[in-house]
Amino acid sequence: MRDGRNRANVDRQRAAEAQELPPEAVYWSRRQALRPVRLFASILVGLAFVFFMGWTIEALDEPTKFDFEIAAATHPARPEPWMPSEGIDPEVLESIDFEQVHGRLLPDWVISLQHDPYTLGQSREQRRFEALMQEAGKDPNLESLLRKLRDGATSGVTAHAREISQLIDGWNEYMQQAQLPWYVAYDLLKTARGGRLYTRSYRVHADLAPTVSGQPQHVRLLVRVDTTNVGELFFGQTNVDERRAMVVTDRIAEFALDRVWPMMDPSSDHRLNAMDRAFAPSLRREAATVLGPDELASLELGAATRRGLQDRLQEIAARKGCGRGIEVDNLPWNGLTPRGRSIVARAVAHNVQTKCKRLTEEDGRQLIGDSDALSQNEELHRALGQLTAWLARAVSVHEVRHLADGPAAPTLACDGCPAEVSKHGGAEVSAYVASMATEGVGYLALYQACGVDLPVAHDSGGAVDFVLSVLAPRGCASGPPARLYEQARVLDWILFKRAERIVLPANFPDVLPLPSVRSAPPDPGFEVLAGGPLRTRHPAHAGFPMRALL
Repeated sequence: MRDGRNRANVDRQRAAEAQELPPEAVYWSRRQALRPVRLFASILVGLAFVFFMGWTIEALDEPTKFDFEIAAATHPARPEPWMPSEGIDPEVLESIDFEQVHGRLLPDWVISLQHDPYTLGQSREQRRFEALMQEAGKDPNLESLLRKLRDGATSGVTAHAREISQLIDGWNEYMQQAQLPWYVAYDLLKTARGGRLYTRSYRVHADLAPTVSGQPQHVRLLVRVDTTNVGELFFGQTNVDERRAMVVTDRIAEFALDRVWPMMDPSSDHRLNAMDRAFAPSLRREAATVLGPDELASLELGAATRRGLQDRLQEIAARKGCGRGIEVDNLPWNGLTPRGRSIVARAVAHNVQTKCKRLTEEDGRQLIGDSDALSQNEELHRALGQLTAWLARAVSVHEVRHLADGPAAPTLACDGCPAEVSKHGGAEVSAYVASMATEGVGYLALYQACGVDLPVAHDSGGAVDFVLSVLAPRGCASGPPARLYEQARVLDWILFKRAERIVLPANFPDVLPLPSVRSAPPDPGFEVLAGGPLRTRHPAHAGFPMRALL
């Protein structure tokens, strides 16, 4: 009892003493009591800060997509050539419509890549890629290739240019291994809006093996199958590394139709320009060594018919007065299109009703009759196909010479070439001289070289000027020399110390197809001309080749 009362007295005494302490002492005592808690909290905050800074630094060190693109552009890796992961399955390939793939699906998808994939173009690109995959993706190898191609093309064409090149080259190699007649050419260009991929799709019309001194070379005749507005500025192109040349028959046909065909009619020589008038007799003689007399007669009659059609259209366009008339912006080689004939028929009917003579019934009969004569004459079509094949032979000889010169072609020694001819120009001199020395195409090759309009700074320009100064010293308007083949062979020996014959194979096509699309206007260049390999094209049978004048 006494102990309990003593403890109670002590507690009351301490409470009384606490009540007597000043406020500062009480505050200090409380802070001292909370000191362990504050110390523990500070330790926790410090650990949290250290953890946060470590996470931030690690996150900042993680490369972004932009970092990958910069690294790919500044330190590009050499991608490995694409190889199929599975064997070729003929049944699967047979189920794929490659005409549709190359003619529409692949070009449509490539066009969709020109839009920003992160804005309005993304859904379009997705739809078109899915359509391409539904057809070409039936083959597992092509499916894998296309997915890789899409990854590179959508991530950045410039940064992934080498990978894209390897994949498209792999596509072409796969087509060749599967013995499928398809080929995709491509261009990777830098534009103000970034890197751009352009493709051109072809059907391989013929795979040929010409020889030079018995050594076989590889030349492909190609026919364009897509209808995009990207065209070529060349007739032929050689890839020395791949030991393969391509000859674009569509562009050759355009030149044959627009420039060579009119010269097959002797009665129109006086209407030609000075150079064409000087070359026309020699070209007709050389053509007679390749084409038969019936084909030459068809070409002569067809050229006269088309010239008469053009004359009548020019006369109608110049007429004034009441009624309806027509103006043709671009007359197809086979006359007015069905839509054009319908326009003529309606205009004639209107003028008869209103008694106007701006476009008469006689005019309508000639325009439609001449168009029928050009479009329905199968003998003429075959003769024009042979004319195109003749020009293709000249282009092929030119490209075969490049192949025979091999990897050393860019630095080919040319004894006697002037200083204006660069090292690359020596290879062009070699090819031009070889084509002019070949019987059956030499005069055609010289005429075509005379039509090449290249800037002075262009390598091929100096080569052409030098060759023409030797083989046509009086100028192209004075015509070719009488003994061109012999003179070209002598020049070949003087410059390159060789007497090698270029022999085209017996299976070289006698007839080549006429193009479904054409450039406007065609350029007469063997090689890629200055300004790039691309151009805008328009249909041979344009949707609106003429306009009605009311």
